[in-house]
Amino acid sequence: MATRKARLSNRDSQGQFSRQIGWKVNAAGKRVQHKFRLGSDSMEAERRDGRLRELWEQVEQAGGEAALWNETTLDIARQLAKGESVIRLKLREGESDTDYARRIRSEQATFATFRILPADEMAFTRGSSKSPYHLSDCLAWPKTAHEEWLDGRDENEPMRTPILPELSAVAHRSAAEPEKVFGAVMQANDGKHLHEALWAYIEWIEQEYFDPHLDRITDNAHTKIRQVKKLMERHDDLPLLKLEFEEVETMFRYWRRRPPRRVRGDATPGPISRKSSQNYIGELKRFFKWLHRSRRFAWRKPQDFDDIDLDVPPDPIGAQKRLVQAEVFTLAELELLNRYATPLERVFLLLGLNCAFGMKEIATLTIGEVFLQQGHSREHCELLAFDSTNQHSFIKRVRRKNSVYGEFILFPQTVEAMRWALARRLRQPNPAPDQPLLLNDRCEAYDKRTKGGNRNQQIPNRLADLIRRIRDDDNKIRSLSFGKLRKTAGDLIRRVSDGEISGVFLCHAQAVKNDGLADVYTNRPFGRVFGEKRSMSLGVSSKVNSPSATSPTFSPKKRNLALDC
Repeated sequence: MATRKARLSNRDSQGQFSRQIGWKVNAAGKRVQHKFRLGSDSMEAERRDGRLRELWEQVEQAGGEAALWNETTLDIARQLAKGESVIRLKLREGESDTDYARRIRSEQATFATFRILPADEMAFTRGSSKSPYHLSDCLAWPKTAHEEWLDGRDENEPMRTPILPELSAVAHRSAAEPEKVFGAVMQANDGKHLHEALWAYIEWIEQEYFDPHLDRITDNAHTKIRQVKKLMERHDDLPLLKLEFEEVETMFRYWRRRPPRRVRGDATPGPISRKSSQNYIGELKRFFKWLHRSRRFAWRKPQDFDDIDLDVPPDPIGAQKRLVQAEVFTLAELELLNRYATPLERVFLLLGLNCAFGMKEIATLTIGEVFLQQGHSREHCELLAFDSTNQHSFIKRVRRKNSVYGEFILFPQTVEAMRWALARRLRQPNPAPDQPLLLNDRCEAYDKRTKGGNRNQQIPNRLADLIRRIRDDDNKIRSLSFGKLRKTAGDLIRRVSDGEISGVFLCHAQAVKNDGLADVYTNRPFGRVFGEKRSMSLGVSSKVNSPSATSPTFSPKKRNLALDC
């Protein structure tokens, strides 16, 4: 294969994502791959990577297995790697205006899915006026004897009738590759429809996101499939032949305007959230990119596809409704949650508050990631700027969602909760270091999919049940989701520190928003996080951490629930 299809992962020493795509001949005459740097933003780098692959595929179609980057295509590729949506080709040294105009037109016809324009518009205009556009002008193919004779004709002879660029490209390519003629100029009428393509895209997701270690597709794949099925619900099954620029733009506009939710009964539907709109737009864009590359379908992206507006307007009215932009639990609510929780529920609560763990982080926490009364080495203490001893306990792990490493110093009550959880786990099968710390009463992982393939909701359901018990006892508490515990933890840290420390604590991919190279040249300040978390612990201990909170024999208020549940 000419290109590597692995996902972009680590940044290089300059803080940028990079990819080797396509082939060239180096100064030593060897055939080597060219390395492109794609920037430091992961999503933008993925977009640039896709555009580069698209370009190289077209170069390969023309050159076959021996395809190479030439001076012009490598110039185009470098501009795509920089994120340019419009490619401007410069006038080469010694190149005449006429040859410059021919070259621009040739590249426009060859790479019709990219916007290629002259960097020197005056030279292009001069060259265009001197040389009308002929079929042979846009081609690098050998000329016939008749064409050679025409090129040597007297300048006073009548000129041939110019041929439009679009028609000239089609006229030439149709002779050799009639099945590839229309590309982005017009869609091939293969009789296939949008929903058929969406189902094929689902099949691709199931193959691409299959995890052999889990022996199933990933949770992300389930989310993507659910979103694709929602796209089928909301968009008509149009023939792909009719899916041109205006129709594609209309599909994106539908989600940009936040369509109403589908509700049951006579309830008045409100618009979907801005975040949901952005998610559907992202998946729709990824579908079109896949469809453009798929050999099963003749559809190709319209020329101005990348210029379609994908931004979802903010909701200023909703933002002004409240001062608190992130819903978090109050200290009074945390006290109620702690007072009514069973020991296992309290483990969930403490992991959410102490480590900002969501449902997935709790479900995947392994036994070997818990370090009770194990301080750092002297070298690590110096790097952390924090004197840890064997009186301290930590959880050390990589966040699966974004591969960011995190360390969490544990509150005393969390240490006791971990001891209780470890003792409980030792009574269950296979308590190995690489196995989950927490299993349900059937000894199954909390992220195991249901028989119907749906997401496991046992952990958030336990919080919902806990809130119901509190309300049944005539207490006031809001019905917030389990994810709000993570937001509460981040909010409490930010109250006593700043945005950077909060970002490190939450294991954000880029803790310093205005410095994408901070993690390249410096270590994350976990020592400062540890110090702020101890301050946070003192601030909430009087409300949340009663002595009974960590007692394995503590019976929860109101109900005599099993202590191991």
